[in-house]
Amino acid sequence: MHHTRVDTLLPADTFPGTGILLALDIDGVLNTIDIEQWERNRRTGQSLEKALPPVVDGFERRRVRTAHGDKFWVDINPNVIDALGTFIQTDNVEFGWLTTWGPNVRAFIEQALDGNLSGGFVLAKKPARSRGAVPAEWKRRALRARVETTGQPWIWADDEEMAIGRTSTNFGDDPSSLCRT
Repeated sequence: MHHTRVDTLLPADTFPGTGILLALDIDGVLNTIDIEQWERNRRTGQSLEKALPPVVDGFERRRVRTAHGDKFWVDINPNVIDALGTFIQTDNVEFGWLTTWGPNVRAFIEQALDGNLSGGFVLAKKPARSRGAVPAEWKRRALRARVETTGQPWIWADDEEMAIGRTSTNFGDDPSSLCRT
């Protein structure tokens, strides 16, 4: 497939809000590495490399170094990435990243995805910690702010926030808009 060169990330105001907003998380959605298993293995004294759970069939393990110098392993399914790319390109989709990776999404796109899924925007940066914790609903607030401003239809894939959305009575009238991953 021939791709035209697209900037990795674009400013949010590049997107007028006339297409379907696809808001994606990374960890637990595109990166399926079992972090809890990795941490359990690390507590038993295993090295960082040996503590990693095995790669699931059809997935590829990639290493990402962020702008802060942190290094992360991610497990991705190239078929899912290709399908998302096709969906975004052919279905009037405005693609926003809604993840704790924030601006480090650039490193994820360039290193883990080899530039695939370029051309989206960071919907919101993770807020600063307040008394040691990040506000739990920051992603929902960012998504709500965007769709209330644009009025656009949206799809949101997030492994952690979906439970909050399913039980919330104040996020919208249509719980079918939430997609559990």
